[in-house]
Amino acid sequence: MEKSRLTTILVLILAVAMCAGLLAACGGGGSQGGEEPQDDPGVEAPGGDPVEEGPAVVTLIEDIDTADMLDMPLEMESVTLYEDGRVKVVPTGEMLAYYEGTDVLEDGGVYPFDYIDKVKEIYLVRFGNGGYRTVIALMEDGSLFAFSAKDLLADHKLSVYGDIGGVAGFTDVQQIQDEGAFGVLGITEGGEEILLDPYLY
Repeated sequence: MEKSRLTTILVLILAVAMCAGLLAACGGGGSQGGEEPQDDPGVEAPGGDPVEEGPAVVTLIEDIDTADMLDMPLEMESVTLYEDGRVKVVPTGEMLAYYEGTDVLEDGGVYPFDYIDKVKEIYLVRFGNGGYRTVIALMEDGSLFAFSAKDLLADHKLSVYGDIGGVAGFTDVQQIQDEGAFGVLGITEGGEEILLDPYLY
């Protein structure tokens, strides 16, 4: 009788141990194989809120200043056009020193066209015999704006000039070169080519 009771207790202990093992193998929650996996909730910030991704990049201009270039440095690490029409210039060197400690520097960059309008495309261009460089922005309304090359080189700051080309309705900007001299053309909706160099100094 004592032996039979002991056998029953051992069988019960083994049954409980087997059930516990099966539950652990199924993930502890009693979930059955073949159940649909739940959607990944995504990346969360430390506070538990989902991390918001910024707008997509449309155009990224990098390698503006390199060690082996002959051009005068513009002191920009990059210029980025985002899908929402904002343009971010990441300054370096003396330009960074000029903007550091000001409200103009936001997230490590300057947004020089925010007070004007949305930008559709950006171009890094060369012009003149000396190969001056600047950035031109084609706006949503077909107008052109550019950084003053003189202010970039002399004062290391971003001065924005508008009405580049003297007309509206631009659709593209093109770089040209002729016997060592560089130039920049603005292309209008009607196919007219306007030399932009006189507006860029």
